[in-house]
Amino acid sequence: MATEEKTVTINLRKDALKTPKHTRSEDAMSILRRRVAKFSKNGKVKIDPKISERVWSRGTKNPHYKLRIKVRKLDDGSVETEFVS
Repeated sequence: MATEEKTVTINLRKDALKTPKHTRSEDAMSILRRRVAKFSKNGKVKIDPKISERVWSRGTKNPHYKLRIKVRKLDDGSVETEFVS
């Protein structure tokens, strides 16, 4: 079913630290979504709940900045992400 699958490490530190401290986790999630969309050349991105839990696990002011994820491009053109520990 998956046509292409890659494991990618995404560093969110530079972009997330430019945002106000009280919105960093929220901005890190939108940055992650944009980076995966750019990587896969597609706008339909489904983020795994485990990734969201990892980013938000330390609160809104101090998210995890480096994430290792598996990006899977499906036949219908959409993209799924999966958290890799």
